[in-house]
Amino acid sequence: MIAEGAAEWVVREEEKVPALTSLVRKYSGKDGAKFPRKRLDEVTVIRIPLGSMTGKVSPGVR
Repeated sequence: MIAEGAAEWVVREEEKVPALTSLVRKYSGKDGAKFPRKRLDEVTVIRIPLGSMTGKVSPGVR
């Protein structure tokens, strides 16, 4: 699988919090994470909207 897109810096708190919340939920299994404003300013979030995606299927695999 190869995906392409242009990276964008996410700077607004209302965009950072949902992204970080999703990561915490995925890797810790916990909901309700809190992110102090000071810490949000110290974290870099990068969004990569997909422009295109390609891949191949191996014979015999579905």
